[in-house]
Amino acid sequence: MSVVLLSPAVAGSMGDVRLAIPSTALLTLIFLQQAYHNEIPSLPYLTFLDQLFACSYLIAMGLFALFTWGTNIYSKALDDKKEEAMERIDRVDLIFQYLSVLAIISVATITWVATLN
Repeated sequence: MSVVLLSPAVAGSMGDVRLAIPSTALLTLIFLQQAYHNEIPSLPYLTFLDQLFACSYLIAMGLFALFTWGTNIYSKALDDKKEEAMERIDRVDLIFQYLSVLAIISVATITWVATLN
């Protein structure tokens, strides 16, 4: 997940690379969660890891949507407007990156505190 959280730092002009990161991470997360579920008995509730995986899925899908938007903005920008488009993409990427880190920390903290009760 740390790779996904760092992926907005990749330049907005590298659309193919940016689009590959969240989709690859999503597949990896799915296989990791399945492997983890195979090791424990079936439970009627979401575990701490399940909730972290759910938050990670949402972040990865959000990043894919964000990178799709950014790639479209950059490719449709006129040559003299590419730099302006990059600045806009980088600004939105940074905001999403901060919100994603805040979300994963919040979910981890809230879920951990809930397990203590």
